[in-house]
Amino acid sequence: MNSLYKNWSGQPQWTQDAFSAPVTDEGHTETSAVYFNNLWLLYHRHRGWQGDPNRTTIGVSTSLDGTNFTFVGDVIRPNDNGVGCLSVNAPKVLVQAGLLTMVYEAVPGTNTPGCPTPAYQTTVAMASSMDGLLWFDQRIVLVAKQPWEGSTISADRQIGNVGTPYIHKAGNHIYIGYHGFSGGTSPPYLQRGVARFNGSDPRQITAVDSSYNNNLVRSTSPVTFLRQNGGAEDRPVFSAGYGAADVIRYIPGSPGTDDGGFYLVLEGYQGSPFCNDPNTSMVIAMARADIPEGPYRIQDKVLLGSFQSPGNPPSSCGRDLPSWQYHNGQYKVILTQPSKFGLQRIALLN
Repeated sequence: MNSLYKNWSGQPQWTQDAFSAPVTDEGHTETSAVYFNNLWLLYHRHRGWQGDPNRTTIGVSTSLDGTNFTFVGDVIRPNDNGVGCLSVNAPKVLVQAGLLTMVYEAVPGTNTPGCPTPAYQTTVAMASSMDGLLWFDQRIVLVAKQPWEGSTISADRQIGNVGTPYIHKAGNHIYIGYHGFSGGTSPPYLQRGVARFNGSDPRQITAVDSSYNNNLVRSTSPVTFLRQNGGAEDRPVFSAGYGAADVIRYIPGSPGTDDGGFYLVLEGYQGSPFCNDPNTSMVIAMARADIPEGPYRIQDKVLLGSFQSPGNPPSSCGRDLPSWQYHNGQYKVILTQPSKFGLQRIALLN
């Protein structure tokens, strides 16, 4: 047994872990922490592009110890290579020998000066880097195509979007997980999808064409989430859907043995998926699958219980947007502070 399986299958046990990153005024910050070329790289949303607090870039902070990070600068900006004219955010990074691959949200302009207004809304984009600082070949790889992803058209635009992606390699395939926000008026509002590339070099994943097709294999249905015993997931805390997520597997050399599982840490929503909605509450949970596409079984006892952040009105934004970090022999989760500003980290007990 390893600590991933132990914390998924039974009572989760974790401790608050020291963490210092210069992400103090961003609010609602997505992260991805990776170790590459003997350096820790923390990619995160960075607010205030060109002095506009509503526009965001993807910045990087670095660390020698994986705990104390220093901001270096922006690495992906709005409209790099014509992608995400308004904002870019929600990075997740795959590490391979000599190569980093990032998936992220690219937000097009909506009546923004200098930006076109396409039929689609937020998309999933991809870029590559050899050193973690200089990124190239930015391109859109996922656009909503199904109603559960938000493809329904109203007033010449899709009503929903895809986003909060993660990227993972298993065998000779690359998998990109993403949310689909239906934009509809009845739950579930948010569901998760997984797209597969039949190859191990993500640089070969092509940009979408005018019909939003490329060489990713996508299911027409969302990922199935079940209770831990395999029954239907019908708990109210997940009734509004599943938000941001990240995936990890057993790391060779870590305590315990490899059980072959794929482990998500993800948001579960009740009431509404929107920030600053008093009806919104959320949990952070772990889910396990035998294969990358699922089905995923959600733990009976969630990692972090139902939460509404302080404020008037309260909201779910804060203590959210989880991502994995394997650090100093422990599986850890980075997420935002309950106040919505800054980051925190918890460590699963082995």
